[in-house]
Amino acid sequence: MPRWKEPHFFNTDENWVHTSTLKHYERLFQGATKVHEAIGEASVWYLYSRAAVPNIELYSPGAKYIVCLRSPIEMAYSLHGQSVFAGTENLFEFEVAWRDSDARRQGRSVTRRCREPKHLVYKDVCKLGDQLERLMSIADSSRVLPVLLDDVKKNPPAEYQRVLKFLGAEDDGRVVFPVTNSAKERRSSILRRAVMVLGAAKRSLGINRGLGLLNRIDGRNHRARPRTPMSEEMRRELENHFETDIIKLGKLLDRDLTHWLGSKV
Repeated sequence: MPRWKEPHFFNTDENWVHTSTLKHYERLFQGATKVHEAIGEASVWYLYSRAAVPNIELYSPGAKYIVCLRSPIEMAYSLHGQSVFAGTENLFEFEVAWRDSDARRQGRSVTRRCREPKHLVYKDVCKLGDQLERLMSIADSSRVLPVLLDDVKKNPPAEYQRVLKFLGAEDDGRVVFPVTNSAKERRSSILRRAVMVLGAAKRSLGINRGLGLLNRIDGRNHRARPRTPMSEEMRRELENHFETDIIKLGKLLDRDLTHWLGSKV
């Protein structure tokens, strides 16, 4: 895996600060050798993008896809919190952001720091059933490994072994799986904006090294914080919105996911 975790090279239909050329992209993997059993990267917006998978198939026919999935209801709420933390979301109340979806589909009601306004349309980006169906219409199911967050939480070692087997990689004996990327907030939004501007400037110049100082500064600027639970009224609205998509995802996975619908079950 490259140090730049999410290069977003193949989602060319989105306004993303990604690697500019194929040569630049491939340079991210220059440390790979014959001893590496699998080579890949983890750009989280590839599943949502309509261009990414066709582009990947052209570049690397037979590529494998690991798709991390969770309840779209929890995903929408979590993604909003992450977007606030990242500085790309300017509507701090989830309910307000949710109801502003129509404006955001048209690129309105977003901060200039948001590279892709449609990523803030939580009503659309969290429809994982539609997205997985699109992927599986292009790539054979044998090349797609869906991984549910529910299963990872319940039994991390078992899911880790599934991934290794899917990749054809040997077991490295790992048994400890600490929680990472828990809910957090910025101490200073001004400092966060400064780090974002400097980081984007360096990437636009093709500079991917030397970001350690910015990362350390940004790391000291955040703290963990529990998030206020979603109201029951808001949860019911999301259940109604995502019900059809959850049923579709369940059929694709051959699993009953209706427990995600909570009060509707």
